[in-house]
Amino acid sequence: MLSTLRRRDVDVVSSRQYVANNGDTLQMTQFKLSLNQARQIAIQSQLLSNSNPLAGKDGVAQTIEHLGYLQIDTIAVVERAHHHTLWTRCPDYQPGFLHDLVAIDRRVFEYWAHAMAFLSACRLTTYVPPRTRSITIIDILILM
Repeated sequence: MLSTLRRRDVDVVSSRQYVANNGDTLQMTQFKLSLNQARQIAIQSQLLSNSNPLAGKDGVAQTIEHLGYLQIDTIAVVERAHHHTLWTRCPDYQPGFLHDLVAIDRRVFEYWAHAMAFLSACRLTTYVPPRTRSITIIDILILM
């Protein structure tokens, strides 16, 4: 998200090269940020700025993929809490979008990560136990 800030607004404190275990050289740069810049990065990385609103089912799928997962929450005062998370990031969100992504499009699936959550199908192989990794993603989607 640092790329969203203008380079001239960020002070480079130091820059060093490191060698990774696999022999790759990594460039690590330390930046000095103002409190406002740090706040801007945090808000943008959580898709909470209105600068680029996501829309429709595709927007919901992109939101879940970007966030990594969406914890399913049973607390419901107005609506279940995971719907609030999507409403704040996708202004035209409707609960049917999430249902369609899980049940019809199969671009999102439910899984017990550290809690029950919705995850993007592109992360499916990360959560498949090692002994079943020879099964294709299509096979797993059929089983869902």
